[in-house]
Amino acid sequence: MNFIILGITLMIILGILAVFLYYESAQNIEKIKVQIPISGVTEIISEKLQIDSKTTPSPLVESSSPKCTGNADCFSGKVVKIIDGDTIRVDSRSIRFALVSAPEINTLEGKIAKDFVASICPVGSSVLVDEDDGQSEGSYGRMLAVVYCNNVNLNEKILESGNAKISTLFCSESEFSDEPWAKKFGCIG
Repeated sequence: MNFIILGITLMIILGILAVFLYYESAQNIEKIKVQIPISGVTEIISEKLQIDSKTTPSPLVESSSPKCTGNADCFSGKVVKIIDGDTIRVDSRSIRFALVSAPEINTLEGKIAKDFVASICPVGSSVLVDEDDGQSEGSYGRMLAVVYCNNVNLNEKILESGNAKISTLFCSESEFSDEPWAKKFGCIG
């Protein structure tokens, strides 16, 4: 009889200890989540991008050199600043990616989108800018365009990454709405 009481007491104590340890570990996990600074998150993302680019064949290299279409401005230049996930500065001109909307830079998602663009097309890269014939008036002083960097369509890649969404509101105006990448993300020609 004493062994039964001792066994039951031991099981109760072990149960209480298990609940306590579970509660403490859950509390510590929550503390860790809260204590990771945004700079740490950016480092983790940068590491992940580097690991992925080393372990998988790069889908970023396209077989042929990009060419401008339409009649609007077309020029080559150097990236001097990545402003956010859908805007860069090429030489002295501010370029907004046509049909693309990335989160605002003051959010974690916005920082991730900016870092994604920088990972594909860092400052100093050569780019080809193809202005959107249908939106040549621009947007807030920025040229609307498709930007090719290292033979990669940045508009398409930021959409594919999930770090931006297509601006379907402008599909009816954009010269690029009939492009396969624009259709894939929701433009109906």
